[in-house]
Amino acid sequence: MSDLVAGLHGCDATGSVVICADLTTAPTGSAPLSPIPGVHLLASIPGPAAAVGHACHDALAAELGDLAASGELRPLNEVLHRAADRTRASGVAVHVSTVDRPIVLSGKYAEEQLPDYVREDLYSPHAGSRLDAVAELATLAPSSVYARICLQRVATHDTADEVRSYADSTDRRSEQPTLQELLDNGRISAAGISDALHRPTLPDFVPHPGGEVVIGFDSPDSRFSSCRPRHLLLLPPFELARTVVTNRQYLAFVASTDGPCPGHWVTGNKLWDTSDLPVVMVSWHDAYRYCGWLTDQLRAAGRLAWDEHVLLPSEAEWEYAAGNGRGDPYPWGDTADPGRANIRASGLGEVVAPGRFTPGGDSAAGCQDLIGNVSEWTRSRWGTSGRIPEYRYPYRADDGREANGSSPDARYVIRGGAYHYGTECANSYTRNQMLATQRHPATGFRVVVVRRTG
Repeated sequence: MSDLVAGLHGCDATGSVVICADLTTAPTGSAPLSPIPGVHLLASIPGPAAAVGHACHDALAAELGDLAASGELRPLNEVLHRAADRTRASGVAVHVSTVDRPIVLSGKYAEEQLPDYVREDLYSPHAGSRLDAVAELATLAPSSVYARICLQRVATHDTADEVRSYADSTDRRSEQPTLQELLDNGRISAAGISDALHRPTLPDFVPHPGGEVVIGFDSPDSRFSSCRPRHLLLLPPFELARTVVTNRQYLAFVASTDGPCPGHWVTGNKLWDTSDLPVVMVSWHDAYRYCGWLTDQLRAAGRLAWDEHVLLPSEAEWEYAAGNGRGDPYPWGDTADPGRANIRASGLGEVVAPGRFTPGGDSAAGCQDLIGNVSEWTRSRWGTSGRIPEYRYPYRADDGREANGSSPDARYVIRGGAYHYGTECANSYTRNQMLATQRHPATGFRVVVVRRTG
C-alpha cells in the first residue's frame, strides 16, 4: 500500500483515480491513508478480530450493480460513501476519502448487469441465498461475461465453504460421475451397488382422498403476490410419498439404468450413513426420469394398476398435502415453529435425514418434511421468467402448466423451502421456481401416484 501511495502523490492533480483496497494488515500510522490529491480512496481496515476478506470490493460491486440496474446518474462521492456504509454494516472498519469534484457515474453497460433478484441473493448475508444466486449465475454465464466474473469471484472468495464449492462445481455441472467412477474412487462400495440392484429401496406412499381443497394465500405483501388468490379447487385422489427421495432410493435408479450420479456424490461425506439423506443436486429432468423408472418398478411388483403412474406432484397436490386441504400455513397448523422443520431458524445449517422432525412436523396425513430441509420439484410449470410467473393463481390444470415435455428455458415450481430459508418463506403456500436444468445442493423431490389415461 505504501508503494502505491508514494506513486500516487505525484499524479496529475487535474485527473482522478479511484482506489478500492481491502487491506490485509492495518496501517501503522495515519499518513498512508491521508488524503491524496486527485485520489478517491475506499479501504477496509482489518481489526484484531476481523478476517481478511473482500468487503470493500463486494460493497462497491453491489453499489455499481444497483446503479447499472437503476439507469440513474449518481455522484461518484455518493457511490463511494454508500459503499462505505455497506462495508461498515458488515462489521468491518472502513476509511473513505474523496475529492471534491463533480464526477457523475452512470450505468453504461446495464444490459451486462444482473437481474434484481439475483443481486439480492448474491449480496445477501445468508449463505443459503447466495447458493440460490450461484444457480442463477450459472444459467446466465453462457451469455453474460459479467455473470461469469461474478461466479468466479464467488467460487474464490465467498466466506461459506458450501457456496464456494457449489460455485466451483457449476463449471462442471454436465460432467456427472458414473457409478464406475465412484466405485474406482472408493466413494461407493460394490456391495452397496449390488444391494441397490437386488434389494431396491422404494418410496412409501400416503393416500390423499382429494375433493374440494383450499390453496393460495391472500396477503398484501408483494413477496406473496404469486400466491394470490386463496381459492377452492377440486382435486382427484392421489398417493404422495411419505418422504423425499433419498440417496439410497436414487441409487437403485442409477444402478438399474447405468445413469449418471449426482455430482456431490463425489465429495459428500455423509451420503451412505445409517441415516439416509435426501438426494439433492438433481435437475427436473433427472427427477422426471426417476419417475418413469419407478413406474416400471412398481408395475413389475404388482403395486401399480395399468392406469396409474408415478409423477412429480403438481404444485396443487403438493400444497393440498402441506396445507391439509384446509389451506393451513404449515402441516402442523397456523404458527411457524423452527422446532418442527429444518429451516434457517432451526440452526442446523445443513440437509438432514427425513423424519428428524417427526411427528411434530408431519402433515395430518403423515407426510414428513414438507416444509424445510430441501426444496421439492413439482411437475407444474412456472414460465420462463426468474421472477414473474407466467402461470398464476387461481390454479388451472388445463392452461398448459401441466403439459408434458420441457422447453430449454422452462422453469418449474419448487415448494416447501429448504434448510436455508427464512421463516417467512418456508410454508405451505410460497411458490418458488428453478430452471429445469439446474441442480441445487438444497433441492430434491418427492413423488406421487396418480390415476390417468394415456
